Amino acid sequence: MNRPFTSDLHRLSIRRVGLFIATMAVPCVVLLALGVQTVVQQEELAVKHAADDRRLRLNEFEKALVTALDRVRDQPHDSSVAIVGTLSDNGVVWPWDTVARPSAASSARFEAALSDAETAEFSNLGGALAERAAQSAVSAAANAVEKCRARLVLARIFTKAGRGADAEQVYLTLLGEPVSTVDSLGTPFALYAAEWLASAESHRHAASIGAVVASAIKREWSLPPVAWYLARSVDRADGAGDASLARTLAQRIADVEQALALQRDFVTIAGVWRASDAAWAVFGSPRWLVGIDHPGGEPRRLLSVRLDPVVDAIHRTSADLAAVTLAPAGAGDEWLGDAFPGVKARIAIIRPASGPRWMQRGFYAVALAIVLGVTSFGGFLLWRDVQRDIRLAALRSQFVSSVSHELRTPLTAIRLFADALRSDQIGASSRHEYVDTIVNESERLTRLLNNVLDFSQIEQGGKAYRFEPRSLGDVVRVAARVMAYPLEQHGFTLHLEIDDSLPPAPVDGDALQQAILNLLTNAMKYSGTGRDIDLRLAPGAAHGDAIISVVDRGTGIPLHEHVRIFEKFYRVGTPENQRIPGAGLGLTLVDHIVRAHGGSIRVDSTPGLGSTFSIHLPGTAT
Repeated sequence: MNRPFTSDLHRLSIRRVGLFIATMAVPCVVLLALGVQTVVQQEELAVKHAADDRRLRLNEFEKALVTALDRVRDQPHDSSVAIVGTLSDNGVVWPWDTVARPSAASSARFEAALSDAETAEFSNLGGALAERAAQSAVSAAANAVEKCRARLVLARIFTKAGRGADAEQVYLTLLGEPVSTVDSLGTPFALYAAEWLASAESHRHAASIGAVVASAIKREWSLPPVAWYLARSVDRADGAGDASLARTLAQRIADVEQALALQRDFVTIAGVWRASDAAWAVFGSPRWLVGIDHPGGEPRRLLSVRLDPVVDAIHRTSADLAAVTLAPAGAGDEWLGDAFPGVKARIAIIRPASGPRWMQRGFYAVALAIVLGVTSFGGFLLWRDVQRDIRLAALRSQFVSSVSHELRTPLTAIRLFADALRSDQIGASSRHEYVDTIVNESERLTRLLNNVLDFSQIEQGGKAYRFEPRSLGDVVRVAARVMAYPLEQHGFTLHLEIDDSLPPAPVDGDALQQAILNLLTNAMKYSGTGRDIDLRLAPGAAHGDAIISVVDRGTGIPLHEHVRIFEKFYRVGTPENQRIPGAGLGLTLVDHIVRAHGGSIRVDSTPGLGSTFSIHLPGTAT
């Protein structure tokens, strides 16, 4: 019986799929392919334009950087210049390496007096002896450097003797010496005095000390690194120092340390100028651009330029170039150019695409999205339609099979007992029992046919109900009497509880009775080993409301199935239920009848503990 349904469904599915492919899928696929091809071509063109744009930006940035560095070459005192040195066969020579130091040749009398003073100072032979020797050295000094050396020893002797006032006077004399007066290490004597005076408790000489430090800064690179460290200690000890002077001094010391590192690691960048003297190398952190001051000239001077100020100036002059920066070592996007071997630049921002191109890409994207959406939605509708047809065909096939089985059983019983009665070979008691059985099976057959006919009328929208005032207690009792014989035959006990205080209600008695009979029939089918069924009529929560309940102690219904059991042809798909005959229409009819009366049906069930179906009728008492 299932084969015609399956065959028709198969032919219908093939026609629909073929029609869908012919009318929608093929054009969609073609349009999708063309759209993808167009988008891919546009993306390739956009990538090429972006690459050209990147290269153009890099070329412009390189030209701007070369121009800025050429301007710095012509102005070696530019604020971005860190230090200028000289290239030699052994590496780089900084200015302090070439500054003339004081001659070590001094008069024998001076050196003897200074040696006696230092010996007395460090051997603790006596403050007076050390002081006389130092004073003799001052008197024997032939030039400013010798006098400063002797006074520095004399000031130390006063300090060790606890004569701070005398030491202060000597250091003040040294503080007045020009910073060009230096010792054998190239450090100005005035800085030694400034260090001692700055460490004193008072700041009476802060202005003089600041002037000495400022004078030292003006000497630029003629002072050695040790002098700059001494100047920093002076500035730190002098709490009243100038903030701008401190920043300048900190920058100078940072440049000195970077210069020493460059001198030490010069071999790492020495190969840059083998091909061209115009090339620049990046060194250190903060980064320097190191190049030849005037390519081709002699002597070859090495110019170290702070990179960040130069790049910042380029960014300020051009908004397009603000997206290009020199990358750290080993990183970046593109090689900068021949003037900067081994240097990469990073592009932070790419110029956005033009308006029409963006709109065109947006149009294709929206069109493709619509095509894919329509195709997917059409496929979903087709799949849902086919699935619905398959599900309905399966339910119809199951319905036909179930109804056939349901019809065959009472017809077989009727025929069997009718043949027995016709044989005239049974007793009077048996004849009465056979007649009851035939009547019961006829009523069962009638109920089944009524269910099918009522369902057909409901599907066609032609089901009509005749409402008239009826006693609900009488309707329930009639349903109980109709089910008495089949319940007794199957060993069930029906517990009837009726509240006769309820007033008559306008109902279709036959329809409501049919709903109760369907619930009692289901209770018999799904009671399992339980043999007790309750049929109750009780008042509801509101005045005039009524509740008709059918309770069994059977297999129960899982919670997730409660919503679906009222669907047409639906049956809970457990193995036990598949062995129980049924058409899947009983609860559907019950739900329709109850809703037609303005009520509702509720189910309370737990697997293994039974089920309670409750018909709630609204209060319409007259």
